[in-house]
Amino acid sequence: MLFISVLGKDLLWGVCFGLVRFLSGGYSLYLYVSTQHGAPSSFYEMFMPFKIREYFIISCHWVPLNIIFLSMGFLVDWF
Repeated sequence: MLFISVLGKDLLWGVCFGLVRFLSGGYSLYLYVSTQHGAPSSFYEMFMPFKIREYFIISCHWVPLNIIFLSMGFLVDWF
């Protein structure tokens, strides 16, 4: 009922709550798999040793995304 009332109030808050619900469901699934099925598989070990290249690729995606989100306030005020 809280989700529906917030969605009726403002669509942006509804999207934020939806994202949080999705991420918490994924984390709950991860916790269930890791506690009930033993040690993590070798699939997770593939992501552990980060190198300079991976940090560069992540920053090339993360920095423009932050710029877009920070400039959204100016776009809303403009329209």
